[in-house]
Amino acid sequence: MHIDYRLSGQWWDLNETLTKVLGLPAEKVQVRAFKGLHAALCEITQALSIQFPHKKKAYYFKSMDPSLEGAMMALSRMGVHVEALDLSLLDSTKSGGEKAEEQWAEALSPETLAVVFSEDDPLLGRLYPVDEFEAHLLKRKIYALRISHSAYRLRPWPEELMRPQLRVYSAHPELALGLTHGKLRFLTPLAEGQNWQLDLSALNLPQPSKESENRPLVENFEASSVAGAQALWPKGGALRLYDRALVYWTDMDGEAVIRLLAESMGHSLQPPGRDRLMETASLSRWGGVKTMDWLKEQGLAPEVIRGLVILDQSLLKDPTLGEKLASVRQRIVKLQNGD
Repeated sequence: MHIDYRLSGQWWDLNETLTKVLGLPAEKVQVRAFKGLHAALCEITQALSIQFPHKKKAYYFKSMDPSLEGAMMALSRMGVHVEALDLSLLDSTKSGGEKAEEQWAEALSPETLAVVFSEDDPLLGRLYPVDEFEAHLLKRKIYALRISHSAYRLRPWPEELMRPQLRVYSAHPELALGLTHGKLRFLTPLAEGQNWQLDLSALNLPQPSKESENRPLVENFEASSVAGAQALWPKGGALRLYDRALVYWTDMDGEAVIRLLAESMGHSLQPPGRDRLMETASLSRWGGVKTMDWLKEQGLAPEVIRGLVILDQSLLKDPTLGEKLASVRQRIVKLQNGD
């Protein structure tokens, strides 16, 4: 027997529960649940387009975050002119000391609907300097849609948001949290009509500022060149999160490294993007041909992407990690030599 009936109001009840669980002031910040990051970006941007039909321009950063492009292309099919920005806008300075981003924001047309950007990337934990950029947009009362993958887990959450200030936090592959001004309203017909019988305890919901970084531990591991590994970024040379270590080998595939490392630890490696202890950028794990092209456009060489391994900081506390990686390298080299 198939019962195809559900209670109405599930979504609103869930939003209220999430606001309480996360300890946010409901009168100043409201939480909306969406079925993943892409659903959140599509529904929010398209809702804004419907609400402000006279605003026909939107912007996002090319190669900043692969999560952005699909939603922005969907928005363009609704008649909004979507333009991709270069990442250099965030750190360039014009003559006279004025930042390019400030000059660009001041020149935006009144027809501008929104600017969509990320504060961190979804894989490497790279941070983007977007605070001042967001402030310039808010000064012009332009909707600033800011996406966060991991940074929000390690930073204080906003206790208040301005009306044009929108945040989307990717909490789980099946759940994204939209944070808006307490009194902001826009249409969300898809989210409202979906089935929201979620077990929040099973989703590993983030708690504001409860997770941590360990910069000395991460930097020391990356600098140690364990098993011949090279650090992706020089010490202190990148704006980044320190909840993960990033190393690579140019003569080994990262997929082989994490597969054998997981085996040596008795760890059951989860599907791509789901494992909380180790990951790689290698296409041998992710599949596809252009899956990591956004990293190439950021300047990473193909051999670096192929050999890149990402390790959670908790693994670095294992005193035998170096020995395990050395053993993994020995096994891979032996297989490569046909021994």
